[in-house]
Parts: sequence; structure tokens; C-alpha cells
Amino acid sequence: MKKYITSVIIAIALIVCCFGVVGCTPNDGQINTDETPSNNVTKMEKYVINITKYNYQKFITIETMPNSTDTATSYYHYFRGALSYAFYDNVIVTYNFNSNSTSTEKTLALNAGGCGTITTSSSRYGSSSYEITNVSGTIIYWI
Repeated sequence: MKKYITSVIIAIALIVCCFGVVGCTPNDGQINTDETPSNNVTKMEKYVINITKYNYQKFITIETMPNSTDTATSYYHYFRGALSYAFYDNVIVTYNFNSNSTSTEKTLALNAGGCGTITTSSSRYGSSSYEITNVSGTIIYWI
């Protein structure tokens, strides 16, 4: 008998829980849609910008971080894309790397986020620097 009463109590508890989870609609089964958000979709526009030596500073930031030791200091020049939502497509930075009395033309390919690094140094034996001569590629973003 106790088993039967326990089974009935569990069945009633399950039915009450089901009504609590499912709920009831007050309008004869009709669902009220007054607070449903609008289905208006805004169309995003695609922008493609050609990056050059003359406009790259609007879209790429350069941060210089020194790393000093007893005998020399290295400088890391971090190139970072200023637009976090943009795709930096085939962006190439061409620069002259000057070390002591020599100059070498080099290139730096930035990744899709517009990031890359150039390292220079300074010590009592000499120093190195760089000068950007050209920047090419495109930046693509949607707004």
C-alpha cells in the first residue's frame, strides 16, 4: 500500500512540474506577439580601402618597445591594425633597414589583423634603424 501511495504522489508531483514548465496561455491558445522584436534586417556595406605610404598611419599604429641589456638596447617596432573589425589583405610594408653605414631594402608582410614586427638595435658598436619607403595592400571591412 505504501508503494502505491508513493507512486501516486510522485505521479501528481510530475504532472504539477510539467504544468509549471509548459505553462498555460491565457488567450485560448493564442500567443501574444506584441513584444516580439522586429525582423527588420539592416544591410551591411562593404568598404575596401587601398592602403599607401600616405594614408597607412590612419589604419596602422606603430608601438616601439625597448629591451635593454648591459651592452645594447633592442627596439621592437610593433605594427598593429587600428581597426579590430577589418581584414588587412596582402598589406606589405617596404622599408630601408639602415645598419652602421649600409642600407638594405626589406619587406614586412602584415597578417590579417594588420600585425607585424621590425627589430632595431643600438649599442656602442653601432646602431640600426628603419625608414618606411612604401606601403601597399587593401583593408576590407563591413559596417
